[in-house]
Amino acid sequence: MKKNLTSKKINKNPSGFSMMEIVIAVFLISTGLIVAVELISSGVASSMNSRDQLIATELAQEGLELVRNMRDNNWAKGDDSFTHIPADETCSIDYTQDASQMHCPNSLGTSKLYLEDNTNLYTCSPSATDTKFHRNIINTASGSDMIITSLVSWDGSFPESESECTTINKCVYAQIKLTTWGEQL
Repeated sequence: MKKNLTSKKINKNPSGFSMMEIVIAVFLISTGLIVAVELISSGVASSMNSRDQLIATELAQEGLELVRNMRDNNWAKGDDSFTHIPADETCSIDYTQDASQMHCPNSLGTSKLYLEDNTNLYTCSPSATDTKFHRNIINTASGSDMIITSLVSWDGSFPESESECTTINKCVYAQIKLTTWGEQL
C-alpha cells in the first residue's frame, strides 16, 4: 500500500510573525530613526556655526576697512594719517560713527554689536536689535606704521589677543599693517 502524501497537508507558510521577528524589526526601525535624527541635528548645528563664523569674519574685515577709511580720510583732509587713531589702544568702531572717531579706550568685551532693523547692518548702537557678536579694534604702533587687529567674538568670552582668538573659542580676527603712505617724512 502506498501512502497518499497529498492527503495530509503540511502548512509550510504559517500566517503572522513571530515575537522575535517583531522585536528585531522594531529595533532596526528605531535605530534607523535615531541615526537619521542625529544626522539632521548635527547638520543643522554645523550649518549654524558656519553661518556665525562667516558673519564674524565679515565683521572683522569691516573693522579693518573702517579704520583704513579713517586713515585715508585723514590724509585727504591734510591731517596726519593716524589722527584720531590712537596707538596701543583697544577701541570700538562702526559705520554709523563719525568717520574721524573711534571709541577709545574700550574695555575688552564691551563693544557689543547690534543689528539695525531698517538697514540690516551691524552697529554699536544699543537701540538696535541685540546680537551675539562683539568687535574690538586693537591699534598697535609699529614705528611710523600701525598694525590694526579686528577681533570678533560670538557666544563666549572675549579674548585679549589674537593668539587666544580661535574658531574653537568662537572668535575670528583680521589684521592689517597701515602705513603713512601719503605723508612726507
